[in-house]
Amino acid sequence: MAKKRNTADSPSLEVFNRVGPAEEKKEIGDLIKELLAPRKTIRDAVHKDIFVTHLETAIIDTQTFQRLRRLKQLGLTNLVYPSANHTRLEHSIGTLFMAENMICKINLNPYPEIRIEEDDRFIIRLCALLHDVGNLPFGHTLEDEGGLFDSQWSQDRLTYFLGDNSEIGKAIIENRLLRKLSDLGQSRFNPNNVLIEIRKTLKSIEEKKVSDLARPYIADIVGNTLCADLLDYSRRDIYFTGLTAGYDDRLLSYLFVTKFNGKYRLVLRLIKPKKGQIRRDVLSELMDLLRLRYSLSEKVYYHKTKMIASGMLISAVTSMTEEMKLSEDNLYTKDDDTLLEYLYSNGNQIAKHLINRLRERKLYKTVYDLSYSQEGITQSEYQRKNEIIQELHNPTIRYEKERMLERMSAGSTFVRNNPGSILIYCPSSKMGLKEIKALVNWGMGEHDIGPLTKIKDERIRGEIKTSITDKHRELWRMLVIVDPEIPDIEKCYIRGDCEDLFGLPSGSKEYGVKPYTHYVDRLAIRWEQENGNDLLRKEIEAVKLQLLTRGLEGSKVLSFDDFCHQIQNLRSQEKRD
Repeated sequence: MAKKRNTADSPSLEVFNRVGPAEEKKEIGDLIKELLAPRKTIRDAVHKDIFVTHLETAIIDTQTFQRLRRLKQLGLTNLVYPSANHTRLEHSIGTLFMAENMICKINLNPYPEIRIEEDDRFIIRLCALLHDVGNLPFGHTLEDEGGLFDSQWSQDRLTYFLGDNSEIGKAIIENRLLRKLSDLGQSRFNPNNVLIEIRKTLKSIEEKKVSDLARPYIADIVGNTLCADLLDYSRRDIYFTGLTAGYDDRLLSYLFVTKFNGKYRLVLRLIKPKKGQIRRDVLSELMDLLRLRYSLSEKVYYHKTKMIASGMLISAVTSMTEEMKLSEDNLYTKDDDTLLEYLYSNGNQIAKHLINRLRERKLYKTVYDLSYSQEGITQSEYQRKNEIIQELHNPTIRYEKERMLERMSAGSTFVRNNPGSILIYCPSSKMGLKEIKALVNWGMGEHDIGPLTKIKDERIRGEIKTSITDKHRELWRMLVIVDPEIPDIEKCYIRGDCEDLFGLPSGSKEYGVKPYTHYVDRLAIRWEQENGNDLLRKEIEAVKLQLLTRGLEGSKVLSFDDFCHQIQNLRSQEKRD
């Protein structure tokens, strides 16, 4: 049975430690109460009234935080769902709301082990409010899907957005109440210590090192697995995409904080504490939340059109970073619109072409499709697939392969005149459902707490794997996409090029495969256009024969220069003969 709260075991009692006279204790209590007192009410489309404190208001009013108003939560998803224009600013405030809601539910749990004290509550609210402040324009698209730039909370970004000399850092350091509390010996409220704890917490969430924290339950509540971040964006994304779905807040009533592996963690209680029986209703609510997360992935995050638009943006930015014309720190002050404008006005030919297509919503077409799933293929094919995905998530390699595919299509006038007509979209295979690792309590024993995926009930583990994990992985795809104005016959050629280059068939039946040496015909067309004379059929066939004899290696695809050289050799040989 879960034990009642033991105050001597609480990790959060330093608020009143080292305090002498009763008057001083009262002063500290009053200051903390004032620090957490509602100052303003923000009306939100999803949660309705959200109360924020004086310090939170000061942070929200900074230009750094207001920049989030111009970063769309779902990036280019509004090309699919026109009303999906909600921003990271409202999501950040909504995450604060959900964190406060979770704290209230935890503290009202009839079988608590510890309460969330006011000092923790203060830190949790700030971490929730600031968890996305370091995002770049189209952050998830460029960083998570495109593999571009450092993580959100690299040291440079932590310093820029949350350093002691940053705009937000100064708002915290200059706070009158925090200074008074620090002067009264409350080190947790020392403004510099507050910033340090916020930075450590947010970085630990991103690096999946929450257990290294002194109070990992704070990170658990903000953004780890079953967290305020998830609970807000799930509800918000549903609302603004116009979908009909949701989860029941009743699930939160079963959250509590207890020790796991020696540290206090946020846990969902799946049992009836007095009887030790699994609560099927709570388990059902949790599974519904996981299915909801999968549904959002299927209908929104990995929607095929959204993936294509993301691939176009990723390639536009990659073309600039590869030419050293755009760096991560250039994006710290940019928002979605100013980045797109910069790429269009100051970009290279590839970037200009792609941004123009996005503006006109002339989205690319898929010619090659490689699912991340293992279903229906051999182990060796699956291994080869993983090698391709891992390789192509590297922006530089992906950029080189795109240019290689363009060289293979050199016979196409359109491709030759429009660099950036052939693109590769390849998100990381490590992107997944962290929610299935939420800590749950499934029994009465001391070892009956752990990630949901380790629950002792084999039937539940099987359901999670088949209906959640495996299905979610099937949504991830490596795509080769091409400009819609490329003729269909050329799309077929490009699909064949991809199968030659990657050594695996496309998962799509569209644009059926052409012969292995088909692109030689296109090189011949380019020769004739540039040299003004026709090639003999026997010359073309001789080049194809040589190609088949030497074998096709991905890094040694026959370029136009190689083709010209071989034709010249053939003609020189014929003259000697």
